[in-house]
Amino acid sequence: MGPIYFDKQGLECDFEYSTLKEKLMVAIKALPGTEEYGDYDFLEECYSIDAAHWDGLRAMMPNNKDASYTKAEKDLRQISSLAERMEYHISKMSKQACSGIEAEDFSLSELKNQLWLVREAARYAFYELEDNQKIKGAGRKQSAEKVTEKAAEVYHEITGEKPKFTTNPVSNAVSGVWIDFLTSIFAALRIRASVEAQARSLREKNREK
Repeated sequence: MGPIYFDKQGLECDFEYSTLKEKLMVAIKALPGTEEYGDYDFLEECYSIDAAHWDGLRAMMPNNKDASYTKAEKDLRQISSLAERMEYHISKMSKQACSGIEAEDFSLSELKNQLWLVREAARYAFYELEDNQKIKGAGRKQSAEKVTEKAAEVYHEITGEKPKFTTNPVSNAVSGVWIDFLTSIFAALRIRASVEAQARSLREKNREK
């Protein structure tokens, strides 16, 4: 199954009406040079960033890794699979069955939301296991890299400038419009990788070209 999105009420919706799209839109509109862009242009940019994010998530899913799984890892795979199957079953239920459950004051929409959160948590928890550091690092890096590269393309297209940042000579902290933008994108997508590390890595890649 593909990504599932939710609106401000927690109900399933298309990406165009999701809270995620709104967060990405705010980040993009904060960039200088957006005056000539319309909402459709912004929406296309949001789609492209979200697509990069999901490409990274699919690559880091347990089913795509060849590893010797511990009991904990197997449990995480199983709960993710069960949640996905439950979610799919709910989407295929008859209207009569759904109405019967809703009549008992139980929200199937909220349940689907929780099942999605379970699958998300399982994916990330998989890479928190201490005995799987190699896969954890590779998975997170791949996901963060894809989003950073796509965000850089969007940044360059809108501002007309290549992503750049300044470094504090005392604290070595980075700052700038590009850093603020990437930070907002990572926050919207709940990416926990270091913005600074990704920005520096991208700069080194561009220098090598």
